[in-house]
Amino acid sequence: MRISLVVITLNEADKLGDCLKSVAGLVDEMLVVDSGSTDGTPSLAESLGARVVYRPFKGHIEQKNAAAQLAQHDWVLSLDADERLDAEARSEIAGLKLQGAQKEAYGWRRLNHYGNQPIRHGAWYPDRKLRLWRKQAGKWMGTNPHDRWECAEKGSEQWLKGHILHFSFKGPREHRQQADRFASIAAQAMKSQGRTASALRPYVHSGIRWVRDYLWLGGFLDGKAGWHIAGINAWEAGEKYRRLRELNKI
Repeated sequence: MRISLVVITLNEADKLGDCLKSVAGLVDEMLVVDSGSTDGTPSLAESLGARVVYRPFKGHIEQKNAAAQLAQHDWVLSLDADERLDAEARSEIAGLKLQGAQKEAYGWRRLNHYGNQPIRHGAWYPDRKLRLWRKQAGKWMGTNPHDRWECAEKGSEQWLKGHILHFSFKGPREHRQQADRFASIAAQAMKSQGRTASALRPYVHSGIRWVRDYLWLGGFLDGKAGWHIAGINAWEAGEKYRRLRELNKI
């Protein structure tokens, strides 16, 4: 069982190093597919032993599917630059390499962090992700920018006990900036699919998302961070439909 780590990047020099180091000695190839970084990401990746390929970015789903096909080995471990594997997940991969894979895809819970605080409630946990899979067993799907990998044959995946550690935001400011970008990307994707939205839809989706994340899923148990996360997620849920309405007026 030979594994290629695949990471897509754009200006990730401050995060990519920890990602690559978390799998050093565990994978048989590290592949970074970059879409035009100007902060030294490609040279950093190469200094840590990764092969770097340039590919223009046409969407998260498109980029990740293309990157997977560039991998040299039959098994792909897909991580984002702001993710890394914990010790248990690394041990589980080592075990699979030693004993052989019995399934077509493997996944872990993703433990998201807000700054240095792990978030264990709300919409962000357990946040299960399939990230280790046989190259031809499935593909990335979803609606940009919210991609997900799906196995073509249901029941061919297994959930392991370790975690993917995710360090995406230092706090609410960075979270809001990403939510703003993602709302625009989602609105464009929905418009390309011919979708529309009523005047009430932004408010309905925003309200439902906040109640679900903060109250129903227990986001309040994460304290101040849980309050910020639920609020920004709710704003993004409504904003993408407001922007879709604006795009459809053009």
